[in-house]
Amino acid sequence: MRRFYLESLGCPKNTSDSELMIEKLRKDGYIYVPSHIDADTIIVNTCAFIKPAIKESLKVIDDYLKMKKDVIVTGCLLQRDIKLPIKEGKHLKMIRLNEILGFEGRAFTGENVSKNYIEPEHYRYIKIADGCSHRCSFCTIPQIKGRYRSKPVEIIMKEIESLDDSVKEIILVSQDTTRYGIDIYGENSLYKLLKKIKKVFKGWIRMLYLHPLYLTDDVIKIMSEEENFTKYLDIPFQHISDDVLKSFRRGYYEKDVMRLIEKIRKNGNIFIRGTFIIGSPFEKERDFEKLCKFVKDASIERLCYFIYSPEEGTELYKSGYLDKKILLEREKEFYRISSEIRERVNEDLLWKHLKILVDGKEDLYYGRTEYDAPEIDNIVYINQKANIGEFEDVEIVSFTDTFLFADKLQEDNKKRGNKNNRVPRDQKRRDKNYERRT
Repeated sequence: MRRFYLESLGCPKNTSDSELMIEKLRKDGYIYVPSHIDADTIIVNTCAFIKPAIKESLKVIDDYLKMKKDVIVTGCLLQRDIKLPIKEGKHLKMIRLNEILGFEGRAFTGENVSKNYIEPEHYRYIKIADGCSHRCSFCTIPQIKGRYRSKPVEIIMKEIESLDDSVKEIILVSQDTTRYGIDIYGENSLYKLLKKIKKVFKGWIRMLYLHPLYLTDDVIKIMSEEENFTKYLDIPFQHISDDVLKSFRRGYYEKDVMRLIEKIRKNGNIFIRGTFIIGSPFEKERDFEKLCKFVKDASIERLCYFIYSPEEGTELYKSGYLDKKILLEREKEFYRISSEIRERVNEDLLWKHLKILVDGKEDLYYGRTEYDAPEIDNIVYINQKANIGEFEDVEIVSFTDTFLFADKLQEDNKKRGNKNNRVPRDQKRRDKNYERRT
């Protein structure tokens, strides 16, 4: 039997597919190993959303070939309608994802009750749909994944009900989570799905990729009122300027975004994670200035951005691009603003008592608040020993723009941190990648 290792690149949707691939191959008699060093064959589940992702995928493939490993390439790279600089050979095979998992088309919405092989066992990505039926002018997802397809409720519930007690958080993902059910039930069915889930799962319930057009009042309400829904909304706004949004073909405008944010703020302490694209061909200086003012005035707690990437096969591909100097200046300014916002938000959390989910241990144990998704948001470092995979009650005692530091609360809830323990503002800070893996 051949031993294989799987390298999963890109977004949590890819992670979900990768977990299922590992499970299927194990059932077929192959041996999964957690390190490429021990593997005879490497499977690379690629990402190809934008040029940097394609570049990373090709580099990973090349690195493994240089190690004299047999490499199987699958995933999004093979589903982009582009010419690839690699060819099949003795040590390189290219197999589409649907051939490995045994489904038709580009989008997988079948059952996935595999265990976690890649991510920690205490949180689980649940893919509730695949593909996208929007035709945003900058985006390659419809080309890669095809039209939007929801996974039937009964399959989703079976996946969740199959989880064991070690899973403390489920994260619902798709390319457009708020559109759930429209294609198979004839109406937006996310709220109905959430009501079913909360009856059977008592840990944290988080949602990613919430398109602004379909984020309904009832979904916001259940998030704000039910304790086990994380107070966290991941929304790809992309921009705030009407001219840029129109060029993106997003289907909404500034007034719609402002109305949505007002509704969210009226529902209590919900953190918004906003994703934005800067430097697109139609972004004038006034558009960029308006975006900067918006993210500050709207107090978007978790900011993420991409530099516009002209992608072959999209409507904007032949529209040109901005001067590189202008792009670098705008990126630098937006990063400065996002860093200031992160630091201000973290300062507001100082001395607060919060529940965190402990993810692991480096020099210190670390975890996340309900306001932070895995790998992309803040990390909370704990000054005492903690239980990995469990919830801990802590008090925030110091902060930087990307990290929080906490003391565990004693049972009497009276233990407090030393206020002189605050991290100096000029301390060298470890940079954290805030560009969302899409």
